[in-house]
Amino acid sequence: HIRKSGRFFMTVQSRAEILTRMGSYVGHPLLAYVTGDRPGLETQVSADQLALLPRHLTALGRQQHLGLVLYTRGGDTNVPWSVISVIRQFCERLSVLIPWVAHSAGTLMALGADEILMTAFSTVSPIDPTVANSFNPQDPTNPASRLPIAVEDVLAFLELAKEHLGDSGYQQEFALLAQMVHPLALGNVYRSINQIRQLARKLIQSHPPDHTDDELSALTTRLTTEFYSHQHLIARSEAREIGLPVIDAAPELEGLMQEYYTELKMDLELLSPFNPAAILRAAGGLAPAATPVAPPVGIPGIPATVAVPTPTATAPVQIAVERAYLETMTTCDAFISTGAIATQTIQSPMGPQQAVAFDVHSERWHQLA
Repeated sequence: HIRKSGRFFMTVQSRAEILTRMGSYVGHPLLAYVTGDRPGLETQVSADQLALLPRHLTALGRQQHLGLVLYTRGGDTNVPWSVISVIRQFCERLSVLIPWVAHSAGTLMALGADEILMTAFSTVSPIDPTVANSFNPQDPTNPASRLPIAVEDVLAFLELAKEHLGDSGYQQEFALLAQMVHPLALGNVYRSINQIRQLARKLIQSHPPDHTDDELSALTTRLTTEFYSHQHLIARSEAREIGLPVIDAAPELEGLMQEYYTELKMDLELLSPFNPAAILRAAGGLAPAATPVAPPVGIPGIPATVAVPTPTATAPVQIAVERAYLETMTTCDAFISTGAIATQTIQSPMGPQQAVAFDVHSERWHQLA
């Protein structure tokens, strides 16, 4: 059921054709690194993707100049250094092309490029991490899970205490914070922010021009602590102002980059929230009057559940959804989740309720070209 329509093969061809035209325009081959952000089915930068790089880079061969097309909201901040280190073994000069977003870990990757080509719509982001470990505070709504800690929140609290209470008050507030948040969790916050700054410095230093220590400190501090929000989006003019090697994409190149993004929107269904109930209803698995009473909640690998009134139970609907790509003009790996959408009975405070769940059977990378 995954390939019978030929859809995957045709969309691979379409994206490859756009990458070919884009590569012809810039004068060097391109590797695309895409992690989809479809609501309810988000995919992140992760270490398992590193094993896929050799096949694509070997197909491209060693080049004087390579381009990395990035589309990602981020993920594991330990991965960008490894990705850039591997790619730089195959080229002397590296360009990063951002059709739309390269946030968080994606921004870290961009720091390892000699130049960053952005469109009028492209954004990068701060690189301050959010950390989670077994010492983090319990989630009051779900005692089995732990609350993530944003590094910016801890630093802002300490800065607030020091600014308004002075040194003695700062010490008292820090002691209070250590009582509320496990000291090892706070230690993890401190280690993470220093690790991010170190990674950023190493990535910037991996290519010319050389920077002084003061320049490196100013840039890494700006990206990690001075925006005060991980959600702050940095367009190309502001990115240049803070010292990133940003180049405005020429109109023809911008058109090609937007064309590639448009293809991603269709192939990964980026603007269509993943709603198992709607998919089942469209397949005739729910009565027409049945409507969701809550939005879908889904985490990759965990069934997404939506409570619905009196659905009509039918056979499960088998689906396969593409979620990420690593591809060149001639090669493509796609991360695909396959499984079944069906109704099931769940217990709630109001008694048994019928729900719709996506039961994931397989999540893995498929070699499509």
